[in-house]
Amino acid sequence: MVAGRSATLSESRAPWRQLKSELDAIGFRPSKRLGQNFLLDEGACAGIARIADTREGETVLEVGVGLGFLTWHLLERGAQVIGIEIDRRLASVARRHLGEPEALELVEVDVLAGKHALAPELLERLPDHGDWSLVSNLPYAVGSPVLVLLSRTPHPPRAMTVLVQLEVAERLCAGPGDSDWGPLTARLAPLYEARFVRRVGPAAFRPRPKVDSAVVRLERREVALEPERLERYDTLVGALFTERRKRVRSPLASVVGGLEAADGLLARLGLDPTTRVDRLEPEAMLRLADCLVEPGAAEG
Repeated sequence: MVAGRSATLSESRAPWRQLKSELDAIGFRPSKRLGQNFLLDEGACAGIARIADTREGETVLEVGVGLGFLTWHLLERGAQVIGIEIDRRLASVARRHLGEPEALELVEVDVLAGKHALAPELLERLPDHGDWSLVSNLPYAVGSPVLVLLSRTPHPPRAMTVLVQLEVAERLCAGPGDSDWGPLTARLAPLYEARFVRRVGPAAFRPRPKVDSAVVRLERREVALEPERLERYDTLVGALFTERRKRVRSPLASVVGGLEAADGLLARLGLDPTTRVDRLEPEAMLRLADCLVEPGAAEG
């Protein structure tokens, strides 16, 4: 047993056959809408926990606990886990088989309070100092907004190690000019550096999804951006990527009051007005966003 691990943690994970029988007995059927695909592969679960590199006693947020397969490995490594699970039936089974360890707080709530906000029950539990991490087999439907919203909290995670749908992983790791570069990556890039870790096939899950998944690790950069600055940046990214394949001057005009104002701003910053939105570097978008609140920002 790892030093510091709760003594009430079950010494081994319950086999899938046993868990499946319990789920069948209560009439449970996995929901596609909720992305209820359980990661059964022991090597994949252990690998995600290892890659997360959590420290003894570090707070770890896990969104989508399910039956506790990944949770068990996080606890075994000494993490203090805040687990989020929307399905009370799964939370009940997970509690029973994990042994209700002291190091686990399992919260039965939808992680999102609408499209653009995290649940208050989650926010009130997030640390306001010290290092903490997100480590999750993220449900497909909430993966992208959860990553962005957590990055915008007052004290964001030092790292986010997540298993996501392959196409989301490719977006997270894309750069300007890549076909997968878009608003998701643009919003995270100023704060986090993403690394593609490994691909995970459908056979690792029950039920098997129709697409591949992948593990991505995002590490927080050594930068500090004020909330107001990030808000302006997000507003600009949202406006620009409505026309991602157009020259930047066109969608920028909708933000600054016309093409003439857009051209003046681009000239003042030394940015090429013919650059396409999907080739614009995050640093350039930050500079543009900073100018939106300056007096005379659109003047040449």
